[in-house]
Amino acid sequence: MPQDPPAHIRLENVVGITIVHFAEHKIVSEVSDQLYGLVEEGHRRLLLNFSNLNVLSSVAIAKLIGLQKKIIGLQGYMKICCVNPSLLELLRYVGLDRYIEIFETQENALRTF
Repeated sequence: MPQDPPAHIRLENVVGITIVHFAEHKIVSEVSDQLYGLVEEGHRRLLLNFSNLNVLSSVAIAKLIGLQKKIIGLQGYMKICCVNPSLLELLRYVGLDRYIEIFETQENALRTF
């Protein structure tokens, strides 16, 4: 039986795509176990909405890459959307966009699944 998501993330399902919204200022590394848990529960199409995030640590970026590899291994997809400009610049600088597609809006990302 799936567990309720922790309070620092909110899940939304749109036509079989699980959209993960992060609570304000929570960083991905703090919820990586929950993200991996979602995949284990069968969520194979994830869209991470970063609209409330301002920073990501190098650990969080590494965990995102690991999660992407796991999802791809299960024939799934993970994408990111709604990244603020300064964080987007960092993600491009470290090359995360080579591993995970990043979209300006949630609507644009949803159209690509």
